[in-house]
Amino acid sequence: KHFTDRHVQGILENLIFISSGWYMYSYNKKELQYLSRKLKTGICLDLSHAVLSAVQQRIKPEKYLCELRKLPVWHIHLCDGFLERPVDMHLHFGDGNFLLEKYMCLLPKNCDITVETGKNIIKSKKDIQLVRRTLGIR
Repeated sequence: KHFTDRHVQGILENLIFISSGWYMYSYNKKELQYLSRKLKTGICLDLSHAVLSAVQQRIKPEKYLCELRKLPVWHIHLCDGFLERPVDMHLHFGDGNFLLEKYMCLLPKNCDITVETGKNIIKSKKDIQLVRRTLGIR
């Protein structure tokens, strides 16, 4: 198929609660739900943004992900990071301290996934293998 044959639609991405000292919009379920309804679109659930937002708000990441997965999630971004550093680092899986396998099991099923990690091809292959194994994808 050609690109022009596809139905293309913009979607929203959840952001980090505080970035560079600024409160960001669309970091919580209430705002994302409002915006997705108002704009009649879905959500890109960025795992790193969600985990870091949860930590900044003193909420367990697992609980926060369970809330966010109730939204119309159409796409997912995955990478590793450090719970104690509120920066989206796009680390390869295992290079940070996120509980990635646990978090991935809480994500909605049947969504497109982007693995947002670095340029190391060997680590990227391992990242993709972990996603496939954890989510039961061939």
